[in-house]
Amino acid sequence: MVTKEQFGQKIKHIREKKHYTVRQAALQGNFSSAYLSQIENGNKNIPKVETLYRIAKGLRISKDEILHIAGITSHTSPKHPQ
Repeated sequence: MVTKEQFGQKIKHIREKKHYTVRQAALQGNFSSAYLSQIENGNKNIPKVETLYRIAKGLRISKDEILHIAGITSHTSPKHPQ
């Protein structure tokens, strides 16, 4: 299970890797920079799916990736028949 602190750290890492400011990511995802900052610092619980999708949009990552980061789904490669 992913904690809110782990989730926030991963989100911050992605944002910094892409050289986005908190404000830039928030504007791209249409939510407040204060909210994103609280998530990154582990002061907010992992958001609902709709909000996760907005964060994904702000960070320019896929919906699947944000769900994986939040611990909602797992990235598994499809099994190939032998």
